[in-house]
Amino acid sequence: MAKKDVPAIIRGLGVGMSILQLLMAKVMAIGGTEEDVHRLATPEGETLLEKLADLIVNSAKNIFRIMIGGNRTTEEVVTAGKYGWANSNINSQNFPMRPQRSDGATIELLEFEFDPTTEQVFAEAKKRGLEDPVYEDGLFFGEQHPEEQRKRPIVFLHKPWRDPHGRRRVIVLREGAGGRELDLRYYDCRWDRGCRFAFRRN
Repeated sequence: MAKKDVPAIIRGLGVGMSILQLLMAKVMAIGGTEEDVHRLATPEGETLLEKLADLIVNSAKNIFRIMIGGNRTTEEVVTAGKYGWANSNINSQNFPMRPQRSDGATIELLEFEFDPTTEQVFAEAKKRGLEDPVYEDGLFFGEQHPEEQRKRPIVFLHKPWRDPHGRRRVIVLREGAGGRELDLRYYDCRWDRGCRFAFRRN
């Protein structure tokens, strides 16, 4: 082994030990024991390691940074999104662009293995310490991450807009027959498990 390789190995061991210590602390904080962590080194722990790896990879895939603000109108941001179709109700009258923080925002997309209600989605977001989105997030996200909505619909559960019939509706990015679409869907419904739900990270 070359002498110059030793520091890198030592640093790697140090990082690994730090991760193990943090994991141990988190497990014990919720009532677990050292034995629970030691299970990871047994054949029984193989499934747990697979779930942990999946969580690490997929959580990273579902986190996005968006730049917000500027002096553009809603119509200008929608046009910049280059949608195949956009709901005409998404305009400056119904969704005026408001002053935003200039440092951007981090968006996390939540997924479910069942058809959730709006209340269930908010409960999961609260459990994760996430903040409610605003409708501007949906407009900027669609412009800056255009390919994401082709994978699965993305719902922004912002303070809903009431249509002329009094029904509450929120912005949804999705893929339709004409390509990428910017639409409004009913807030008071049960959502399909294929949807992803956008919230702000602190």
